[in-house]
Amino acid sequence: KSLLVIPLLTSDGLIGFLGFDSVAEVKRWQNEDILLLNTLGEILGNGFGRLKYEENLVQINSQLEQKVEERTRHITQLLELNRAIVDNVGLMVMSTDNRGIIRSFNPFAQKMLAYDATEIVGHYTPLFFHDAVEFLSRTGTEIRELDKTGFEEFNLPALLGLKEDKYSDESEWVYWSKDGKKINVLLSISKLEGVNGETNGYAIVAIDITDRKVAERAQFKTMQNLMFLIQNLRAGTLFEDENRRVFLVNQSFCDLFNIGLDPEMLIGADCAAASEASKHLMKNPDGFIRRIEEV
Repeated sequence: KSLLVIPLLTSDGLIGFLGFDSVAEVKRWQNEDILLLNTLGEILGNGFGRLKYEENLVQINSQLEQKVEERTRHITQLLELNRAIVDNVGLMVMSTDNRGIIRSFNPFAQKMLAYDATEIVGHYTPLFFHDAVEFLSRTGTEIRELDKTGFEEFNLPALLGLKEDKYSDESEWVYWSKDGKKINVLLSISKLEGVNGETNGYAIVAIDITDRKVAERAQFKTMQNLMFLIQNLRAGTLFEDENRRVFLVNQSFCDLFNIGLDPEMLIGADCAAASEASKHLMKNPDGFIRRIEEV
């Protein structure tokens, strides 16, 4: 007979209707009835809106949790891959905190230096492995003051006489293993920085170049013997480099061409100019120059 209806609204819009229905008789609705219905409609609308908000919030949280889990799995996989690389690479790898104390020490470093990680991590700085005499001669600092105790402003590149903004990939040092083995290493040092650029520590990579140093010394000894042999030959001998500059000449050569200088004073001289100046002494001057250029 009589119907009073209002819309049910939430922040997302219309979700339905709410009303009073008088079926027995015609009813004239009073302002109190309308106010009561509006109040009830607002309460129900807010309640339904709150339920919808909570449902959306649960869905958003579920999606965020899923993304966090996926990201965590990805980061874990990267960390595992990085750990596998560091653990199996044929390089001595270690890292320190900002006080210089070693916090990681890979298996190859343990093998080469004959120390277990538990003996090193948390106890020493990377300077522990350095040759004390070499360190003192190159830095002027006693290594025993620095190798076992961390300190507030540990700056490894500065301690090794390196520029802090560069990698020390050309810095050669001597390490000593626990069993007394001398190891020539090529050090690479990089700063580990935080999100604000602060120094959180250092990563140190040491390459064993002992065999290379042995080969270099053997090569140097061979060159010394060869130079001694050439310098004492009775035949005049001169060697020039790829830029046609003299890098080795003996006294017999100077005597042969009446050069009134010690052989050492000819090192670095222009062979091309000297050949042109002395070609008149040859039976076939042009052939002499041509043959030199061919060789």
